[in-house]
Amino acid sequence: MATPGKQPARATTASTVTDVPVPEFSVANPPFTPAVSTLPVSVPEADRVLLVGENAHVAAIAFRALPGAVVFQLLVKVRGADGQPPNPPPNIAFADLPELIEPGDLSVGARVTDRQGGTTNLPVYASGGGGDGSYEYIAWLALPAASTTLHLTASWPDQDLPQRDVRLDLDAIHDAARRATRIW
Repeated sequence: MATPGKQPARATTASTVTDVPVPEFSVANPPFTPAVSTLPVSVPEADRVLLVGENAHVAAIAFRALPGAVVFQLLVKVRGADGQPPNPPPNIAFADLPELIEPGDLSVGARVTDRQGGTTNLPVYASGGGGDGSYEYIAWLALPAASTTLHLTASWPDQDLPQRDVRLDLDAIHDAARRATRIW
């Protein structure tokens, strides 16, 4: 997950890399939240397992599309060696939130490619929590209109889960976003 306000996102095109300013971030008031005036459209074919290990897994599920954005549920499950919820519970904190008292090393990121082959790294905003081995976060990111492919990346060194890149074709997400209903 990105920490807006702390460091700029990197936008890469086929020939250049540029810094994209990221708005100041507050956990209580992130700079982009899904529009409350629009009813999103579900995109079930987008669900993906990001990481899976002996005692932990991370999945991106329940994708919902809005014009210019996608919202999804980040599901984190952990268990102890006996198959029960671990005691004490692990630190589920995300790696790139240094303002936390005890930052963890679970990392989730996103980047998109466009029709010309350019790549842009995007901040993933999330809020949520949980316990007893099950943690759920609502995550969202803004999608540039010209983006064709979304790559979600994740790693969790504390759980011996190295970085993995999962690719999603954005055709279904862009199509669903065009069908979103404006309520107000």
